[in-house]
Amino acid sequence: MAGNQRAWGIEVGVAAVKAVCLERNGDQVAVSDFCVIPHSRTLGDPELSGQESDAIVRFSLGQLISQKSLEGETLVMNLPGQDALIRFAKLPPAEPKAIPGLVEYEAKQQIPFPIEEVEWDYQAFQDDDSPEIEVGIFATTRAKVQDLLSRWSDSGLTPEALTVGPLAVLNAVAWDSGLVELNKNSASIRDEEEPLVVLDIGTHASDVVIAHRGRCWIRTFPVGGTHFTQAVKDTFHLPYAKAESLKQDAASSKYTKQIMQAMRPVFSDLLDDLQKTINYYQGQNPGTQINKIVGLGSTFRIAGLRKFLGSQLGLDIVRLDEFQRISVGGREAASFAEHTVTLGTAYGLALQGVGLGSVEANLVPSTILRTQMWAAKTKWFVAAGVLIALGLTSSVLGPIAERGQFQGETALSQARSAASAATALQSQFDAAKNNAQSSAAADNIRGLLEDREVWNWLVRDVHSALDSSDPQRELLRASTDDLSIDPGERRLVRLRHMSGVYSGDTKRVAVTMHVEVTHDGPNDFLNRTVAAWLRQQAEEELAERPYTIVADSIQLNATSRTQANVEADGTVTGDPGNSSGGFTAPAQGQSSGGRPGMGGMGMGMGQPAGGGGGMGMGGQGRRARGAGRQAPGAGLGGNTAPAGGQAAAPSGGAFGGIGGFGAPRNPRGNEDSSDPSEIGAAEILQDAVLPTAPNRLPGGTTYYIYPVTFEIELDQSGSTPSSEFDEYSSNTKKTWNGDQA
Repeated sequence: MAGNQRAWGIEVGVAAVKAVCLERNGDQVAVSDFCVIPHSRTLGDPELSGQESDAIVRFSLGQLISQKSLEGETLVMNLPGQDALIRFAKLPPAEPKAIPGLVEYEAKQQIPFPIEEVEWDYQAFQDDDSPEIEVGIFATTRAKVQDLLSRWSDSGLTPEALTVGPLAVLNAVAWDSGLVELNKNSASIRDEEEPLVVLDIGTHASDVVIAHRGRCWIRTFPVGGTHFTQAVKDTFHLPYAKAESLKQDAASSKYTKQIMQAMRPVFSDLLDDLQKTINYYQGQNPGTQINKIVGLGSTFRIAGLRKFLGSQLGLDIVRLDEFQRISVGGREAASFAEHTVTLGTAYGLALQGVGLGSVEANLVPSTILRTQMWAAKTKWFVAAGVLIALGLTSSVLGPIAERGQFQGETALSQARSAASAATALQSQFDAAKNNAQSSAAADNIRGLLEDREVWNWLVRDVHSALDSSDPQRELLRASTDDLSIDPGERRLVRLRHMSGVYSGDTKRVAVTMHVEVTHDGPNDFLNRTVAAWLRQQAEEELAERPYTIVADSIQLNATSRTQANVEADGTVTGDPGNSSGGFTAPAQGQSSGGRPGMGGMGMGMGQPAGGGGGMGMGGQGRRARGAGRQAPGAGLGGNTAPAGGQAAAPSGGAFGGIGGFGAPRNPRGNEDSSDPSEIGAAEILQDAVLPTAPNRLPGGTTYYIYPVTFEIELDQSGSTPSSEFDEYSSNTKKTWNGDQA
């Protein structure tokens, strides 16, 4: 793959699909694109079936393909370390041409499966000053490879290479640390005195990768992030997803001590396996001194883990928070930096794709590689075939077509009759389907009335939860010009977006509210304000409230938060929903909304002969006239409200009618009026241009957007919706956008 100048490295992980695209220019690489797509549910959840896990992965890969154009790209994908068999062996001195035969003999001895049932590859290591050859053998079952390639192919992905995850991690860290030497046709690890040691804590297992003196060594042991989560789950008797969230937010939780105590046995297991691994390697390589370990994986975000391992091992544990040789600028910089600790595998996969992998293996079957090679050449064969076919058309196919013309007319008539009958049947089916849908829609509408007060209560509760942050009085003023409170000290939670998904099966609504905070220590701040208020309400019962807040569903989802920055010039980076363009005045003849304006109440006093209501108050988005002149003697209130803001007034009263609804896209509200003193919306906008929105936050501010989620369970005391309602509304979604000022 050395000839590729651009490649995607795609890691299908347990928590997310992570992809990095590198472009090579000589001996340098740059990130041209990247993507992190979290799974809708972590695959580490033991309650998931294999079928459900496959569906989740397919959906995430579908999102990747829809967001990134991967057609025609070089793809390198990963095989997790726990699914691979990795062995290292020393060979006797031999000629280069004899090495493949010796490696195959060694592979048959090392691999506990018939060689015909596995896919395997190897890498040879040899010093220039030593005849001794050491090889790394990397293998997995053929059935495993076929299963992975089949699932990825169904999603539209056909990788040119499939390599072992630990090798990708090694390639990434070695390249980023400047330990790779480029030869004429390959790359290799530089011979250094101090070994490079990498600990990648995955979900189900951890990989220890050691590169030393131009060689590599790998060991995988079965302790990973899911074991920490399971410990929390078992201790507090929580659902797996809730335990995962609690693990990630342990540092800011009010139960920090209890959570850390629950995970302590797993801390010890990880330390024990890591200590044994280091001792074994040093025993096989006397005199080797290990001083530092580089840590990767989201599990390294657990508070206190690095300090615990470092103090117990007497080593410097460094988490890979920033890459040295690649970076991303612009508005994506914050997102790339946030995911750095989990992008090591994808980084290394892409390096192999552009020919810069220091240790490479490819487990894609050779038959598939040959198919891919021929597929790339197929377009040239197709082009040649088309030219030949065009030459044969007139000389060969012409007479055949003439002989079949007569017989073809009868067949054509029969086909048209069948098509007409099919059209009639389709029309009957569509009519029956529309009737059924209309009936179901009517049932839905009737059913919605049963819980019509739920949304109003929910909006009120959400605002109460946000208000629990006790914002400073200065933050609640309309003007933002005199805000002197440092953003990091502002006790303000701003609602960016709110949505709810109703499940007819469980009678629950899953609520998501995206909230914005600038406070220092946002996890702790939200946990002791918004989340604490929701937890308190879950324990209380209000007779008027038509639902109950489910206590164990309240989550801050800190791992899914978005970080945004306000630059010195006021522009915002990292916020996908930000718009810095300010407000824009509507065009002439149009309202700022999509509905007609509401006319105001007429205030004119009655006249003996033909009085009427005066001018109505301005409607929404435009000016609208009040009650027009009508019958002799104005009455109390108009009976009708025609378009244009007019309202009829019956005789016999003292006050004019209430102004009607202003007509849409009519600046003057009443086209029939000839009153030259009336001012329309266009004239107002000319003299009162709306200013741009003021900057709420000063330059240099960092703020966070959290997807806070919780569930409410509807009161079951009312009548139960019909089965048709359940069938058609089991996934009803309602959204609301707004700000908490």
